[in-house]
Amino acid sequence: MERDAVPRPPNKPAPYECCGRHCSPCIMDYYWDALERWEELVRGLGRDPAAERARFEAEGRGVER
Repeated sequence: MERDAVPRPPNKPAPYECCGRHCSPCIMDYYWDALERWEELVRGLGRDPAAERARFEAEGRGVER
């Protein structure tokens, strides 16, 4: 399988992007949901999500934690 077949994981919002008013849903809720969907997709491709995140970070492709 081609390595580029794995999409980039979602970027974690910066702290200033959350207003702190306990919104429901919060921007962080959207992030965690997107990250969960991405991890499921990566597992479905037969890959390890943690390894893929590390690969994207090593390649400097903009993964935020």
